[in-house]
Parts: sequence; structure tokens; C-alpha cells
Amino acid sequence: MNKTCLAIASGCAIIAVLSPIAVYAYFNIVIESYKLQISRSMKENQELEEKIKEFMKPYYPYLMEPYLVTTLGWYLHDSSDIFPESRNSLTIYGQVLNVGALNATNCKLVVNFYSNNTVVQESEIDLGTIRYWGYKYIREEIDCRLANSVTGIEVTRKWS
Repeated sequence: MNKTCLAIASGCAIIAVLSPIAVYAYFNIVIESYKLQISRSMKENQELEEKIKEFMKPYYPYLMEPYLVTTLGWYLHDSSDIFPESRNSLTIYGQVLNVGALNATNCKLVVNFYSNNTVVQESEIDLGTIRYWGYKYIREEIDCRLANSVTGIEVTRKWS
């Protein structure tokens, strides 16, 4: 019986010594596995962030700053217009929309009148502030004494 007790005691001693080592080794492997998974996930996240940044580059102006879009029409009245009060003027009408994420302040439309690729007149239409996702409807008459010689009109938008 002594041998049996000794064998059982030896087995218990071995288990008592080896089991913390086994548990430590198991948890160490599990922890290292989690660390590896976390580092892989972080790397994947960084790669996805780069892809998202690359994808979003063309849309940046709409997302991070004001961005004006116009739906304008105009009509140039020359000196032979049937309405005397409209002669030698430009009627410009439509909407100026801010599709950006911030308010657009000091908004202006700059109208350039050209005669054979030479600017003969420059006019500005002050629009003030256009809130984000807002718009302003405009209908303006601009005097243009050289309406008969105008060969082109360019309208550009400015804001700060």
C-alpha cells in the first residue's frame, strides 16, 4: 500500500507542479493568438482607412468645406430689345446651391463679358451667406452698355 500511496502522491505532486505550467503555457498561447489577431485587425483597419481616404478624395470638397453649384440661365438684351427698360442688359436667373458641409460666406457671382476673347466688362452679384445644404434664388439685371459687341459670357462663383 505504501507503493500505491507513493505512486498516487507522486502523481499528485507531478500534477500540482505541471498543471500551473500547463495553464500558463495554454493562456500564454491564447494571449499571443489574441495579440496576433489584434495586430492583423489593426493592419486591416489601416489598409481600409487608406482605401476609404483614396475613395473619398474626389468627394472631399463636398464633405469638408462649402461647395457651390449653380443652375443658372441668362439672356442678353442688346440695344434692339423690344422692351426699352431691358435694353443693353443681362438678365441672370436661377439658383445657387451650397452642397458642402459648411456655410459659404461672402458668396458672389462674377460675370465676365467678352468681345473676341477680350474681357470688356466684369460685374459682381453679391449673394451674402448661403447655409450648408441651402440655396439662394436670384434674378438680377446687369447693365451692359456694350451688349451689341458681346461674343461670350462667363459666370464664376466665389466664396470664402
